[in-house]
Amino acid sequence: MAVELSKLEERDGIHYLEGEKEPYTGEVVEYYDNGKVEGKMSFLNGVQHGEEVWYYENGQIEIQRTYKNGHRHGEFITYFENGEIEDRIVYIDGKES
Repeated sequence: MAVELSKLEERDGIHYLEGEKEPYTGEVVEYYDNGKVEGKMSFLNGVQHGEEVWYYENGQIEIQRTYKNGHRHGEFITYFENGEIEDRIVYIDGKES
């Protein structure tokens, strides 16, 4: 089950659920005031790992990127609100390729 982004705290670059001692592993979600999903991401041992997606309020994808062990890895795509691709960058282990 996903937790809200506001329930995580960062300590020395590692993310934890508030008050917990173990780094967070799992899904995280952020919501617009209207209840629609604004963004979602995955964490593994307290760092981002896997896909991160942010949405416009109309439901279209705004940003889509992937992380590997806390570093951007793979395509980083930004979209216009109409769904057309605005920009595409490829990262390898956190470095733009």
